[in-house]
Amino acid sequence: MMRKVFATSFAIIPLVSATTCPAAPTPTPNPEGCTAKLTTSCAGFSCQTGWHIRSNPESIATVSNVGCCLQDVTGKCSGNTNTAGVYTHFTCGAGHKLKVLSATTAGTTAAACCDDITGMCTGNKDGTGDVTCTGTTVNRGVAVSGTTTAACCREPCSRHTCDAAQGWTADTAKSAVLAATNAACCASITCCGNADSSLDRTSRCPATKVFIGGTAMRTRSVSNTPDDRCCTLKVTGKCSGNSLSSDNFVCPSGKSNKGAITGTTEAVCCQDNCVGFSCPAATHILIQNPENRVTPDQASCCTTIVTGKCSGNTNSAQDFACPAGKSNNGFITGAAEAACCTNIVNRCTGNLDSTQNVNCASHCHNSLGDCRPDPDKASNSYTAANKCARCCYSAVPAGSSAATTNAALSALVLAGVLSVLGF
Repeated sequence: MMRKVFATSFAIIPLVSATTCPAAPTPTPNPEGCTAKLTTSCAGFSCQTGWHIRSNPESIATVSNVGCCLQDVTGKCSGNTNTAGVYTHFTCGAGHKLKVLSATTAGTTAAACCDDITGMCTGNKDGTGDVTCTGTTVNRGVAVSGTTTAACCREPCSRHTCDAAQGWTADTAKSAVLAATNAACCASITCCGNADSSLDRTSRCPATKVFIGGTAMRTRSVSNTPDDRCCTLKVTGKCSGNSLSSDNFVCPSGKSNKGAITGTTEAVCCQDNCVGFSCPAATHILIQNPENRVTPDQASCCTTIVTGKCSGNTNSAQDFACPAGKSNNGFITGAAEAACCTNIVNRCTGNLDSTQNVNCASHCHNSLGDCRPDPDKASNSYTAANKCARCCYSAVPAGSSAATTNAALSALVLAGVLSVLGF
């Protein structure tokens, strides 16, 4: 029997926990790059009979049958292809498996394509050598080699008791995993975001400590208690910098807090600043953030009024406004377009000549998805060779094979890791 197996290109997308902790930062995606579409490519090329189109034909510039196509493979035990690029292989019966070199072995029968399965925990030819597990243990399956219960049988995680004293809690998603260890069967107790919220420490630190904010899913250490790992000593009695901001001393207008020094009174905690200082109105104005200057005099508190510049004037309303497609020349003397403005060229967007704006969807491509303009790169300059990388990012469409197979692939990776570890 020949079975069809569709060849698919997958992208493993890191799994993100659905649970977050207070003040945890939002992760920023790192999109894959885009490349320029070729003016001529294999996209849409018609292959000769007995050939099929190569993967990602839009990225291949050599437009010919040999350049665009691969010859169909037929008559092999595995790795056969047809004109649709669909792979087929011979399906061996129970107790048998494809030969190691099946892709290069000619044949369409069990005798030609298959070997007996032997030495495995189960699934051996005619059941000879299959290991029978006892009690509540479960056989690890045909993919695991072994001939003894020690090698082939494991308790499922559903029967394992997670050790809370060492920082572990039950994880129902792993109940079918065949293992008997905390690492394989359990979830690590964290400072916050646990499925069992009673394990969270966000509001359960001792009176002398406060929860460590901004640390998402901080794992509880085996050697430390939850309070050691998740809480820090409470700071009190300071002018500022106390664990609770409500404990910081509030200085009156015209005075600034001296910072994290011991004190709880105005005399100890406060010093004069520039708030309310009167600068010479004709030539100077009060500096920004006057509360940060602690010497109330003109040199510390005032800045000279700037006028007559293309931009950077003290009063921003006096900055020259360049028309669309032109950029301001900055802090130079001027008050007219000729002096203050320069044509925008070869930028991702906003060019004076709009035909120079990069159309990511039309000009660029990526094998995983469509290319879209990156708002963070709008002001980037580009050349013909790098415009897609400089201006665009690729987006994997929702529901695509790359997006929808993420969970399944991650499960396979986990299963592989557990197998290597001997679980």
